[in-house]
Amino acid sequence: MKKTLMLSIFLYCLTPVFSQTISTFPYTQDFEAEATCSTGCGAVCNTLLTWSNPTTDDLDWLVDVGGTGSSATGPSVDHTLGSASGKYVYVETSCDGTGYSYKRADLVSPYFNITALPLAGVEFWYHAYGTTQGVLNVEAKIGMQGTFVNIGGPYQDDLDEWQKVELMFVGSIYEGQDSVQVRFVYVSGTSFGGDIALDDISIKSIVPLVPVPLANWPIWVGIAAIGGILVFRYRRKIVGL
Repeated sequence: MKKTLMLSIFLYCLTPVFSQTISTFPYTQDFEAEATCSTGCGAVCNTLLTWSNPTTDDLDWLVDVGGTGSSATGPSVDHTLGSASGKYVYVETSCDGTGYSYKRADLVSPYFNITALPLAGVEFWYHAYGTTQGVLNVEAKIGMQGTFVNIGGPYQDDLDEWQKVELMFVGSIYEGQDSVQVRFVYVSGTSFGGDIALDDISIKSIVPLVPVPLANWPIWVGIAAIGGILVFRYRRKIVGL
């Protein structure tokens, strides 16, 4: 009896426990329920409810409304509401040696149990406006002991628009997994004009779409296969769906 009890305790300790595992889909993080954070050079945002800013990088993703502090960079409205009262997260790239050059900002998701989610994928909107934009990549890993691998990017633009990206998990390594985690990694450019923002991050079934003619809406940008992931890219103006 004692040996059985000890073995049960040992096996329980070896089983990974994910404190925040999402299993209801579609899931969307629009940041509207988050508290806004202070902004400015090297500002810290440690109040996110489900997503997190790790302490192993250089900069935090900050919850903000109404536009970033620097001119000619960052969004003026969010994507969800399309207004100055809507929230998004962004990276503040002001101040030489603090916000630039080549400073890294990671945004890490909770874990997702996608065992019952067909055609599972990631959809998000990003705003990359500024003459010294850095580079955004999207990564994923499986389980606490897994290693993050690139599944999308690099994304680097100078457009005052919200743009949509869909990353469809098509690799067999993701099928039936109960602990998939996503990470957005941004590395800033060479000056303060590199504020980048994210909004409406979703985990959902991604249905492949036929390219839409340029005269219609949204504007089709392209399709690519990156690391076993089919990437569908669109662009649209700031107006909401």
